[in-house]
Amino acid sequence: TAPYAESRTVNYTLHNLLGEMELAPDDIYRSEIFSSRLCGMDFAGFWYSNDDMGQKFTLVTNPEDKFYLENVLPCLGIEQNFIEGEFSLQADLHKESGVWYDGHVHIQSPQGRILKLKTLAKVFSIVNITDLLDRETLDLSKKGFPYTSMDIDTHIENNQLVLESAVVKGEGLNLFARGEVDMNDLDADITMLIAPLKSVDTLISKVPFIGKPIIGEDGSIIAIPVAIKGPLDDPNITALHPEAVGDTVWGMVKGTMMLPFNILKQDKKTNGSEEK
Repeated sequence: TAPYAESRTVNYTLHNLLGEMELAPDDIYRSEIFSSRLCGMDFAGFWYSNDDMGQKFTLVTNPEDKFYLENVLPCLGIEQNFIEGEFSLQADLHKESGVWYDGHVHIQSPQGRILKLKTLAKVFSIVNITDLLDRETLDLSKKGFPYTSMDIDTHIENNQLVLESAVVKGEGLNLFARGEVDMNDLDADITMLIAPLKSVDTLISKVPFIGKPIIGEDGSIIAIPVAIKGPLDDPNITALHPEAVGDTVWGMVKGTMMLPFNILKQDKKTNGSEEK
């Protein structure tokens, strides 16, 4: 089951717990955990018996220990078979009156594999880039999509999970994303850049995609932009024109791949290109 499946009750077990509980005559009580371990990670926070009065939690992986997505996610109540790999996490979450008020989540993974993810498979299908890559590499039903690094930085603002930067470096393919996900209905509005490590001539000759690719001065492909909108488990995927993509997203690509880039004109026979 994907992490955006229908919510259910989850029981958590805390180890090595140090905290306190404050009782009040009006039956409102406050609990605070100074330190504990949840699924092996350092966990602290406070909450009130009345949800409207606020909750705040922090969850951090110890750098001296190793944590794996395939072990920790089920422990946190996320039934999944879509991703595996070592990772580190820093998260702080603040909730008031049933709304995720603010917070920050940063996930890094030095290597792993995306086994099954409907949205990613749909992106690959819409853009039609699978012919450029090793079929076994992109077989999400079997070995999945291996990556050599993943870095996701987000913050929470008024019940919106704001994806500031998501960079996944894979075998023959890099992914970049930025956007928002509504934490109530999990509706997404995300721009993703797909960067196959192939030459522009190979891309033009094999892929009849909509829109224009972004190329480096050496002729290597930098990115194909797509929009991901709608329910996170089955969104609408559409190709974008580069001019529809914000400068912040392009800056993320340039900073990661360290290449200048131009927008390829529709007329491939011309030598000129429009500087982005």
